[in-house]
Amino acid sequence: MSKTIGIFETTSDGYIGAISTLNCRLSGVKFVAVDDKRGEDSPDFRITVEGVDLGAGWKATAKSGNPFVRVVLDDPSFPATLNASLVENREGKFSLLWSRQR
Repeated sequence: MSKTIGIFETTSDGYIGAISTLNCRLSGVKFVAVDDKRGEDSPDFRITVEGVDLGAGWKATAKSGNPFVRVVLDDPSFPATLNASLVENREGKFSLLWSRQR
């Protein structure tokens, strides 16, 4: 079961929003489009907060045909790398969804 850990809105070059968990509250989190991708596997977005690199995102398409962003967040304060998905929600905003790896 996925949990919503963030809400984002579109900007001219990506997304901006907040991440909120029991141990982490970050506002002004930015997904900024990468203009100079170096290869097919390079990220489509750099994810930053207050100018600090927090992770990366890759455009993807679900089996249903819906687009989403595959997200990897990491920080020394995290016990492990956090994998999530940024998906459009019913309100026209974007939810950052996380589920524990099995």
